[in-house]
Amino acid sequence: TQGGPIANRLLERLPLLEAAAPRRAQRQLIELIAQLVEAMLHDPALRLPVRAALARLQLPLLRVALGDPQLLDELQHPAWALCNRLGRHTLGFDDDGDPRLCALVEGVEVLFAELATAPQAD
Repeated sequence: TQGGPIANRLLERLPLLEAAAPRRAQRQLIELIAQLVEAMLHDPALRLPVRAALARLQLPLLRVALGDPQLLDELQHPAWALCNRLGRHTLGFDDDGDPRLCALVEGVEVLFAELATAPQAD
């Protein structure tokens, strides 16, 4: 296998997140995003470093989903495009320690850290 499970912080905090959501539609959206993140984090086609990088997108992705209803309507939404491009670009790697993969993930993690701390998810 490609390593152990990566924590799905959204699923772990689902009751708390749902309790903070004032509307039923928001609670359903939170649960849906948590399940989508779960699928990405356990996708065996993705290398462990890529899944770990995607794990850093959990909260920014949720913030975007809550603020932009188009996220669920558009397959070409920038959030999905980012996840899909990262996944497609890294599918050919066989070794988690490949220097090219490591360099890519390192650069992506810088971007994801900026997204996580941005005052507005856009």
